[in-house]
Amino acid sequence: MSETKRYWRSLDELANTPDFQKALTREFPEDLVQSEPDGTTRRHFLTVAGASVAMSSLAGCVRRPEHHILPYSKQPEDLVPGIAQHYATATSINGRAVGLLVEAHEGRPTKIEGNPDHPQSFGGTSAIHQALVLGLYDPMRLRIPMNAGKAADWTTAVEAFKKHFEGLKANGGSGLMVLAESLPSPTLNSLREKFQGAYPQAKWLTYESLGDDNQRTGLKAAYGEAVVPVHRLQGVKVAVSLDCDFLGHEGDVVVNARHWAQSRRLLNKGDVPSRLYSIEGAYSITGTNADHRLRLKPSQLESFLWSLAAELTQDLAVVLPEDMVPHAKAATGVDAKFVKAVAKDLLAHRGGQSAILVGRRVGPAAHALALALNHALGNNGSAVHYFVDRRRPATEAGDFANIKAATEALASGQVDTLLVLGGNPAYTAPGDLGFAAAMGKVKTTICLCDYLDETSTKATWALPRAHFLETWGDVYGTDGTVAIQQPVIAPLWGGKSELELIALATGEPQSSGHDLVRGYWKQREGAVGFYKKWRGWLNDGLRKDPEFGVVPSFTKPAGLGGIIPSVGGGEGMEIVFTDGFLHDGRFANNSWLLELPDPISKVCWDNPLQVGVKLAEKLGLADEDRVTLEVGGKKIEAAVVVVPGMADDTVSIALGYGRHFGNFLPYHEAGVVGFDASPLRTAASPYFGTGVKLTKLGTTYALAKTQVYSRQDPGFGFPARALVREATVEEYKKNPTFAKPGILVHGKPRPAALVVHPPERPIHEERAYEGTYQWGMVIDLNTCTGCGSCMVACVSENNISMVGKDQVRRGRDMYWIRMDRYFVGDEKRPDDVDVVHQPMPCQQCENAPCENVCPVAATSHSPEGLNDMAYNRCIGTRYCSNNCPFKVRRFNFYNYAKGQEETVQMQRNPNVTVRFRGVMEKCTYCVQRINIGKRVAKLAADAAIGNAKVEVTKTAIDAIVPACQQACPAGAIVFGNIADATTEVSKLRRSDREYKLLSELNVKPRTSYLGKVRNTNPELGT
Repeated sequence: MSETKRYWRSLDELANTPDFQKALTREFPEDLVQSEPDGTTRRHFLTVAGASVAMSSLAGCVRRPEHHILPYSKQPEDLVPGIAQHYATATSINGRAVGLLVEAHEGRPTKIEGNPDHPQSFGGTSAIHQALVLGLYDPMRLRIPMNAGKAADWTTAVEAFKKHFEGLKANGGSGLMVLAESLPSPTLNSLREKFQGAYPQAKWLTYESLGDDNQRTGLKAAYGEAVVPVHRLQGVKVAVSLDCDFLGHEGDVVVNARHWAQSRRLLNKGDVPSRLYSIEGAYSITGTNADHRLRLKPSQLESFLWSLAAELTQDLAVVLPEDMVPHAKAATGVDAKFVKAVAKDLLAHRGGQSAILVGRRVGPAAHALALALNHALGNNGSAVHYFVDRRRPATEAGDFANIKAATEALASGQVDTLLVLGGNPAYTAPGDLGFAAAMGKVKTTICLCDYLDETSTKATWALPRAHFLETWGDVYGTDGTVAIQQPVIAPLWGGKSELELIALATGEPQSSGHDLVRGYWKQREGAVGFYKKWRGWLNDGLRKDPEFGVVPSFTKPAGLGGIIPSVGGGEGMEIVFTDGFLHDGRFANNSWLLELPDPISKVCWDNPLQVGVKLAEKLGLADEDRVTLEVGGKKIEAAVVVVPGMADDTVSIALGYGRHFGNFLPYHEAGVVGFDASPLRTAASPYFGTGVKLTKLGTTYALAKTQVYSRQDPGFGFPARALVREATVEEYKKNPTFAKPGILVHGKPRPAALVVHPPERPIHEERAYEGTYQWGMVIDLNTCTGCGSCMVACVSENNISMVGKDQVRRGRDMYWIRMDRYFVGDEKRPDDVDVVHQPMPCQQCENAPCENVCPVAATSHSPEGLNDMAYNRCIGTRYCSNNCPFKVRRFNFYNYAKGQEETVQMQRNPNVTVRFRGVMEKCTYCVQRINIGKRVAKLAADAAIGNAKVEVTKTAIDAIVPACQQACPAGAIVFGNIADATTEVSKLRRSDREYKLLSELNVKPRTSYLGKVRNTNPELGT
């Protein structure tokens, strides 16, 4: 709560560079010159738009597309035009299952939500899950089978496939290899057993390029069986994350965020949030939410854990397996003060109130040690559970051992037929293996794939894979929950699933996905009463009884089991290979994820090399400098972005970029987005690299960044406006209302507050809002993780266009809600900083400054307190945007939807207008959902009797949630009727931590925030 804290959005703002001063003078950087998407030059467009009359005539001449509506010859069962339907389904990414609900309009899936009944989602989703619906309509998906690069039909492909595999049965499948993604499916596991029975000589290997080999090896050594940890963080008081991005991109992130938020939520004055320590080399989403963060090079991470173990085992406070004790005693100190403080905190919260989490990038010995420490602290079975890993057979090796063995077999000519089930190993395999070259030695390669990518273009047969919304399936959750994956739409281009293709190979009489899944479960459950069970599973989206529970025999870890610890820090520069919104590159054609800014650098459409401030000064590097990056003799070119918070002599780069197959939506240049870092990875060390060399090339590479304009300091000597307000637990206890502004009263002392201003007195009579419904929103900064799920959910719900790299560089991104990221700390040590995230939608001001400057009243207030936009009335003056102090209004410079494929148009929400060129748009609190909720409430009340009408109406109104709130995995956003004092949003608005942005302007926002409270350790300072 100290007034000396300084928040900044970028290093240019911190240094107050001339470029930053120039950017402040204009919101949109118009100095970028490039031809416009529709062929009209910028200068010509601005000439036409110079006067409101000209703009009005231009808007009136826009030709709307013609649509021909044809009636159903026979209306489908349970389908009412205009009323959305919802289906329960599930999906799995990297072997992690999540239950989902899919909204469909007349058979078109348009929106994905989390299934509130599924224990891996609880109704929330990640940004990637939200974007999966766009992948269904991707016009670049493979539509027809390809044989040696030539188009074929499905009949020919299926006949050729069957004939080929019938020939392989004669020799038991000798020379046959299957390389599959991790798909934890009970039905597929059953088919795999039948497949290996039919082809006993065949090899079936599982490969994920972002695999958990280190975790699998370490936990298998400790328990003797492959297990996977499941964390229950809602009751944890102290969590230690060793390079584990459990809130961002690692593990069961959705349920982790929900549980972690429960431990951070402050409902009463006496509540104390949990404390999170993060130890990592590059800033992650989890690291931004830490109360204390220690920057360490990758080679020092395991040393930290051994040093922590040495501190914990002093005076036998905790007892480790015998083979771990010598390594703990020999550990060298890594920031001894930090280690001692963490150890003391863990000992004070043993018995299920603490947890140690280790990320996939850290070595296997660290995972075994963390298991032993959790066990010794009494956390196993409460904060941490271990379940059997069903993503692959227990006898199978890990991902990188598998891809290495596969490459060696291909290169030596042992494989005659290679069947690739999903994935893109020619791109994702570590560069030192040479998988793509080895693949060329195989006689017949069959790829079940989404695109003609780096792997499938080299295949004999490339077969279109069905999207998970097009096919039947089932998936295990890590805790054993089985979810049924049911299709919402028929395959757009006749694709097949992994289940269907393996069924064809084994000669199964049932080859449809529905028959395979239903048949498997009918055989397991028995025919008696199965129909009722099956219908219930489809309705709920999951099987009620978990497939397996906590393994009772996992009580005492055995130790290292022969694993050699990796201790000590290496010399020289090191690199971290991270995964972001594109995952391993499988979402590289998804514009929603490409344009979603990186949570730290705020760069989109690229994966620049992230370099710390200190290292950049040492090497003379600046943003957009092009460099040669060399690791282990392999070189790539990349662009640089300088970000605070990196460990010394450490750089990082995200995987999944630099794709070369050309199937991208038309939003970028040259057909390649970003830089391919896969060649720098090795099978032995796929996540870290040492001996890094950087060479500055003397040229630059343009990067698109958001959040580069405006500042909290208004200038002219006035103090900074604290848009983010935070305090420590101690400060919060002393002053629970720390976030609220102090009101200056003449003749009285200046109040002690972060923001001080005179009373909010209007100069004219204000409008009174007395309607039945008054809408408002509260966002809790203490639980918001900055994951970006709300941003993609808003895009999906409201038909928001992605504009591409060039337009983002011009400041024309279209997001209705943005995720502001602020650095805070000592400006003299910019690498030792904290991060705060703040979602920023339209604030729905009651005294909206945008409304009184619009010459045509296109923006006006509704009786329910919403700042409405009449798109047909807007003439594009942009006065409202200029007058908005929050800069949350977006202008359509172009008709971004023009020329898009019909399949992309199928994703549009029919309840929301698709905006055209020349109009302003912004957040509406999802007014379409409000109106649907009111209609549901009226129908329910009409059906009720007597006093029940009031209760039914209230229940229906309380169920209205905007897209951002519904998607948020942490539950940080709460929306509702503030005219009703009993609603959750009204209760939060009465919180001591509640505050409104720029209250000194008397705009009276309907969106308010709850101040952030950091639970810092007094022994480590703030």
